[in-house]
Amino acid sequence: MEDPRRLVAFEADGSSLRVRDTLHGEAITLRAGRDVDPKPALTDLFVVPVDDAVSFRTDGLRIGPHTGAIVRSDTGDHIGGFSEDWVDHPRGTYVVDIGGPVKLYVRIPDTGLSGGYETLERNGGTLHLEFDGDRTVTVGARSHHERPEARITVPDDPTALAEAFSYLGSSIKEFSPERSWPTLRGHPPAIARGDELRIPDALSKPQSGVTVRVPPTYAALYEVAPLAFYLGAEVVPGERPELHLENGYVEPLETPTEPLADRVDALLGRVLLLDSVVRVGGYFSNARHEYDEIAGDLPFYPPELYDASLSAQLMEYLEVSPSLLDPHVPERPLRATLRDDPVDAELIPHLLNDLASVSVDRDGERSSIGTGDRDALAVGRTGRPVASGETLLVPGAYEAGLDRSPREVSDGEVLFVIDGEQAAAWRGVRDAVTEELDPTVSVGDVLVDPTSEALAAALGDGYDLVCCLRPAVDGGVACADGVLSPDEVDAVDAWGLLLAGPEALDVSAALCDREVVTALATADPPTPTTVRRLLRCLVRGHGFAEAARFVGSQELGDHWTVGAQPRPVFRREGGSIPIRVSVESEAPDSYRLSVWTHFVRENRLGSVTALYDDATPDAFQLTGSDVEQPVARSAEKVAELLRDPDYIVRLDGTPYHGETEPTPAFVREFVSERLDDEASR
Repeated sequence: MEDPRRLVAFEADGSSLRVRDTLHGEAITLRAGRDVDPKPALTDLFVVPVDDAVSFRTDGLRIGPHTGAIVRSDTGDHIGGFSEDWVDHPRGTYVVDIGGPVKLYVRIPDTGLSGGYETLERNGGTLHLEFDGDRTVTVGARSHHERPEARITVPDDPTALAEAFSYLGSSIKEFSPERSWPTLRGHPPAIARGDELRIPDALSKPQSGVTVRVPPTYAALYEVAPLAFYLGAEVVPGERPELHLENGYVEPLETPTEPLADRVDALLGRVLLLDSVVRVGGYFSNARHEYDEIAGDLPFYPPELYDASLSAQLMEYLEVSPSLLDPHVPERPLRATLRDDPVDAELIPHLLNDLASVSVDRDGERSSIGTGDRDALAVGRTGRPVASGETLLVPGAYEAGLDRSPREVSDGEVLFVIDGEQAAAWRGVRDAVTEELDPTVSVGDVLVDPTSEALAAALGDGYDLVCCLRPAVDGGVACADGVLSPDEVDAVDAWGLLLAGPEALDVSAALCDREVVTALATADPPTPTTVRRLLRCLVRGHGFAEAARFVGSQELGDHWTVGAQPRPVFRREGGSIPIRVSVESEAPDSYRLSVWTHFVRENRLGSVTALYDDATPDAFQLTGSDVEQPVARSAEKVAELLRDPDYIVRLDGTPYHGETEPTPAFVREFVSERLDDEASR
């Protein structure tokens, strides 16, 4: 699969080979026992798509650090993993699949293979591999492709925008069910408004055999964009919205009972779900919750459909009853409502990268997307008004997020900006975060009654989170010597912002336009307890949208998330996935668990995760799905879960904030009180 765009680069230095993602600048290093002399290699040696590959001779490798590695056969079958206990594999051809800042596949032919970690850290550590002699190792690499590789310029003309949309799927690595994996989709090309249509030579229209016809209006184009991107469809003007397949079949995208946005959203959700089921016949055949739930009721055997054409697959998918699929369609990260205006065209690629739902306000009427069985973690819009609990989407925040990533919690820095009268209370929050929530996060800085100059400087000092409890007023943030306007801030380098006050929404939006990535705005100042509870979610890797949902509107009052949503404020060590667990009691000592995982860089829509403990089978679930675990837990097991720093937990619908010692007795007493309350009603 030759790719002239050079999304990855190989840089040899003595016995080291540095594999660099040219879009993101991140790299992973392989170290051999001798000088490395890499030669270009065929990417077709790998069963999965890679952007480029090289080969060289060695009898062993040290790789890392990275987030994890597994062993596959030459045909992609999963054989096993690695740990601190070394494993030995008999002579054969192996592919070591490595997750990290660059996606790596290391192919070693005709060898006995031994490997393991010296020390297995949360980030996976460094993997040692030994072969039974010199072998020609082939290293294939794929960019995570989480930023655009090119920019399309589009005039304010819907027909030109339709032509530009036909190229958005150029970032997708292949049009098989594997595109349901986020690492095989890539970030669509960026869109910029200009005087004429200019499409970079590096981009080409996908040849997927699918065409979307749609009236040449901004509203219609925006609403079909997610489905057109995912299917690699050519977008052409037409009288009515329709999906055309190369075999001649036509599927309406609008009906008298289902508006365009709702129909597109439903189809995309079902296609993504079925692709994730059919892909068990492809690269990875992991046990899957969704497969077990629906495969037996489908009118086709999923693995047999894997190699069919996209049109043939879609024909089969369209025959499946929505009532079978809809309960299992994962939650979307974002449901976005745009304006019927060319100004929002530049936001579309960012939304497609997240596979967000998209609708358009027509004459002030709000779309019904998400009011049925499917919903989204965040509900956002680009226009006003923005209801409490919703998100104000700011394109500048998405652009800022392309050039940066949230730092790991252990490197995180939090600044509190407070009134002098509140200093003692907020220092108490700082101490609680340090001692109880995560002792690695740096929350030692408190800025008391700052001047405008001091606050402006602090916003550019690289804090991961600025909790600004000075009030947001008309024109900016109230400081000791006046009001700091966002326009007066020379540089903004804060990733996240918590801001309170009557004008918190507008001031947060202005700062997100100046490179704050994600913000939470509250109309009234939150209490120290509320801030502590929010931070407890944030240092576990969740974003403001999930933290606000977990803490609850009753405690936060009127509030809005702002910027690029849903984005985490901190990244868990090694890219481990933030998890929310809901515990429901069915008896005094029997509890059911439901597991949901957050949408983060390592776990975007289409990914799978599993909850590993001694009571959970080895079955994966789709990100965005809230899945009940098959085995009930005891009060002792629930207490262990409440103590685990990797999770946020709801106990019978009530958020657990860590303010009571999580003993088995506490769990039983909590449930007993709830059962008594229910009985008294």
